[in-house]
Amino acid sequence: MNRREVLKLTALVTGAAITPPLAGALLSGCSVDPSQMDVQAANSIFSVEEYQLLNSIVDVILPKSDSPSASEVGVPSIIDDVVGQVYDNDGRALYLARFQIMAEHLGDKFSRSTIKTKTEKLQALGSSTNEELAEARLAYLDLRQQTVAFYLTTEPVATKFLNFLPVPGEYQPCIELSSVNGKAWAL
Repeated sequence: MNRREVLKLTALVTGAAITPPLAGALLSGCSVDPSQMDVQAANSIFSVEEYQLLNSIVDVILPKSDSPSASEVGVPSIIDDVVGQVYDNDGRALYLARFQIMAEHLGDKFSRSTIKTKTEKLQALGSSTNEELAEARLAYLDLRQQTVAFYLTTEPVATKFLNFLPVPGEYQPCIELSSVNGKAWAL
């Protein structure tokens, strides 16, 4: 891999990480109304079945707890927007091909499985060293990274569950976590 390719990939990854605040402006809201899921899936780069699988997977990665689940804050639609609007044609085709391989590995019944079964399947896939599952594993690891990054940058999570300053103040590198209410900072 030459230097130019490394720079292109670095720019792509960095762009994907900082795009959610920009993509948020394109969205009609920060949370997805479940009744609108089929409408969103119809306008998606994913098929309806793939979009439902995407929702199911992101909710296993970040389920509802004292904070909302990934699908409740619109992570699937952000992923859809970023892959559909930011990735170039080759990158989008590779992402969707890997996603399809992962979907085939997980099977048709994955979305209807119990949380425990879903979690076990995804953990096994994420830690697999089987060369035959390499593409499915890469798809899952990319999706997991995007889910966490996009989740942490959504408005509800950043403003309600993380420390958030719309206008940052002085940089203080070494502070006690207790001085900021025990919360990490939103990016």
